[in-house]
Amino acid sequence: VSTQSTGIHAFSWCQIFYLLFFTLSLQYIKMSAPNKKLQTKKPVKKAPSNSGLVKKPAASSGKLKSSDKKKQQEPSGSAAPAVTESPKLETQQVGVQIMVRELEDVLIRDVGNKIKDDGRWPLIIDETGQASIFIRYSDTNYLNALNPANMEPETVRIALLGAVRYGKPLVIDLMGCDMWHVIQGRFNEIKEGLLDWVLDKTLFSEEKFNQITKKEDGPEYEEKMFWARMNDFKFWLMTNAEPEPGLLERFYVIRVKPSPPKE
Repeated sequence: VSTQSTGIHAFSWCQIFYLLFFTLSLQYIKMSAPNKKLQTKKPVKKAPSNSGLVKKPAASSGKLKSSDKKKQQEPSGSAAPAVTESPKLETQQVGVQIMVRELEDVLIRDVGNKIKDDGRWPLIIDETGQASIFIRYSDTNYLNALNPANMEPETVRIALLGAVRYGKPLVIDLMGCDMWHVIQGRFNEIKEGLLDWVLDKTLFSEEKFNQITKKEDGPEYEEKMFWARMNDFKFWLMTNAEPEPGLLERFYVIRVKPSPPKE
């Protein structure tokens, strides 16, 4: 009986100790754990959709911002500003246009008296290079404006007297250069205003003509020798490029064009 009671008591104390340990452990767990409450999420209200609404335009203040003005004034980068080209005006060339084979009739023989009726001396603009050869080897007194020897005042004077004496053209070739001022200077060295006398054809008055002759010129150039063929004298200016506009006004312009190709 004592043995059983001892075992019972031993068992009971073990149970009590175990229950006490379990109870304390449970209490400790409850005390150490945070006191969390279940949080319930509140439903989020969705904003009403704007798909079915029509926005009202904002009231205009009547004034544009400076940035808006610039945007309106400045063209967009993608589109280039339209450029309007002014119409090209075709400049009509002054003068009569002929071909080389017509030089004989137009320039030398003056068929139709067009040069005579115009009253100005011819200015030949040779675009072919052939007219200058034709004129140089015709019966003319030819002077090259680029040749210093040809432009000596005494050479110019004798060439002028010879053209008047024998009734032939005095030809001065500008060679496509602006040499008109040089020619004026050489004529003025002979006699002031001499070139103007040639151009307006007042040289042939006895008073003026005697001012360019000299006693040492010899019997060939005596005064009485000039009057027979003086009316056949001609003065031609020639070049192979477009001259200054002033010359186009003072001369009867003849433009020599290349002959068309034969078919």
